[in-house]
Amino acid sequence: MNFLTDYEQDWAELCTNESKRCSPEYWNSRAEDYADFIVNSDFDHGRKILELFKKEGLINQDMHIMDIGSGPGAISIPFAEEVRAITAVEPADEMANQLLKQAALKSLSNISVIPHIWQEVNTGDLEKKIDMTICCHSVWHFPDLFTQIERMQQVSRGYCVLSHGVHTPDDSSQLIQKLGMPQDDEDRFILVKRILENRGIFPESSILPVKMRRTIGSARSMLILGLKKYREPEIQDLNLIEEHLMMNVKNDMYEREGKMGVLWWRVS
Repeated sequence: MNFLTDYEQDWAELCTNESKRCSPEYWNSRAEDYADFIVNSDFDHGRKILELFKKEGLINQDMHIMDIGSGPGAISIPFAEEVRAITAVEPADEMANQLLKQAALKSLSNISVIPHIWQEVNTGDLEKKIDMTICCHSVWHFPDLFTQIERMQQVSRGYCVLSHGVHTPDDSSQLIQKLGMPQDDEDRFILVKRILENRGIFPESSILPVKMRRTIGSARSMLILGLKKYREPEIQDLNLIEEHLMMNVKNDMYEREGKMGVLWWRVS
């Protein structure tokens, strides 16, 4: 049995339809609520990845880092406070606007944006010009995952980083099931790690505790727009969403705890 083919085929089957539903136009509709999450969480998962890499001795102030699928800056903002330059790859205009807004609020002038999907970026123009390429929360946009990893390696003269949430069944999973939305039976973080290892890349790895904190309105928008990727919400759907929100409100904010997996390796 060709396990290499099996793992990558499993990944492609998981991600192909979902990546099509999540176009730049979809993320434009999500920009405000997603920025609310990132800002109210104080860029939590980006800061924790940064602290991990500082402890590992991977970060210095002269680095140029590429953040693929940057969104409103969960990675870009904390890292920009510590390194020379950030190149953010972000095709959704409203997401990029949120990122630049946060940069201005923090007086950061070292962030530039490439307004394209990663697959359309000319990696030849950037070959070995980046010290670290990071793709956090966006790898599921790549059904041809290893092809895009090779492009990340082409650009990097130092490290490549992939990060993804770790599957932790909770009442959010129960809500998704009640709404009839598709759920993964397989942990995508583990699947990414298997794909790398079967391709001869043996990354370092870490599991970090992370927290989502956002306004109730932002959480409501997240859940309703997420459902709209598949169908129009009905009254009973909205009632289920409200019940879920009220169960997870602390100090007038929607809060969830989770885990994020981080994989990194030096490019040969």
